[in-house]
Amino acid sequence: MKNFIKISLTGMILAISSNSSAMTYGFDCVTNNDAANCSGTDSVFSLSVTQDDDHLDQVIFTIFHANIVGDTGEITEVYFDGSVANLGSYISSNPSWNQVVAPANLPGQNDATPAFVTDFSLDSDFTGQSPDFPILPGGALGIVFALLNMTDFDDVIEAIESGSLRLGLHVRSINLDRIDSSESFVSTVPVPAAVWLMGTGLIGLIGFGRKRQSM
Repeated sequence: MKNFIKISLTGMILAISSNSSAMTYGFDCVTNNDAANCSGTDSVFSLSVTQDDDHLDQVIFTIFHANIVGDTGEITEVYFDGSVANLGSYISSNPSWNQVVAPANLPGQNDATPAFVTDFSLDSDFTGQSPDFPILPGGALGIVFALLNMTDFDDVIEAIESGSLRLGLHVRSINLDRIDSSESFVSTVPVPAAVWLMGTGLIGLIGFGRKRQSM
């Protein structure tokens, strides 16, 4: 059943990406309950924000859990900070998760800068005992929202990149062979391209290349 869900979701993501606009972001570990849990998380969890050309009034958030070596746990809850101001109504998720009526804050939310204030949340627990449909390595969770009136996809991207709209993940059962612990992660605001280029020295190389072309 889980394999079918994974295959179906992968097909949905491929179909969307072939006919849509999309932006990709990473996540930072904010709790650091154990340093080993947070090591390399930028390559473990990622977020794709997509608009299907056939549904311009909708936005899809797809959270990926990379299938890499090591016990990277399972995503069991997703939190939004800023959804009330920047998004419209929740439509659905795939796999189907519970919408939390009165969501608690992301665990360790005060460790984020600024503090993470939850206004929407989904969880994978239907029985109250253990997660029923957690996102395991190699899996993904798609979340669909209808946009507010007068809000478009560019507005959503601007909100994410300004930090007024953030996503948080709660990941459990990390490093079971050493310690069973959990961590919280918050979506990152990408470094501006100009800053990144300056840091790597590529701006100088580009300028040198242009000089050679003009000679």
